Amino acid sequence: MTCATFWPAPCGYDDEEFATYVLTHDAIIALRNWAHRWAGDLDERLARETDEHEG
Repeated sequence: MTCATFWPAPCGYDDEEFATYVLTHDAIIALRNWAHRWAGDLDERLARETDEHEG
C-alpha cells in the first residue's frame, strides 16, 4: 500500500493503528481534518512568504 491509500492520514498509518489508541471513528476523522487544514495553512503561508521574498 502507498501513503496515498490512507490520505490524509500520516504516511504509514491506517485506521487500525489509530484504533490501537482507542480513538473513535469520529475522532480519527476529526484528527485527519485538522491535519489537512494545518497542511493547507502551511502551504498558503509558504506560498505567501515565497511571493514576498521574490517580489
